[in-house]
Amino acid sequence: KFKVKNTGAVDAVLKSINYGRSLCNGNNCENVSYKLTYADGRDVLEGDVVNYGTYMDMRLVISYEGTGVNIDDFDFIMLYEQA
Repeated sequence: KFKVKNTGAVDAVLKSINYGRSLCNGNNCENVSYKLTYADGRDVLEGDVVNYGTYMDMRLVISYEGTGVNIDDFDFIMLYEQA
């Protein structure tokens, strides 16, 4: 769980979500999935707005179907621009 806070003077729009690279070690790394939601369970989507002076509670869940996998050095980038 984490917060995204807009400390600027204008609203911000989410332009991209990039789960980047991760170092996956083990069998069946393709079975790793990522889910980004707000605290209330709604999906976080490109185009969503964070109004200036406010914050959004978010949650990133990394899931794996199976056993025997390690994920190291996970990169996660959310790019916001002026709305």
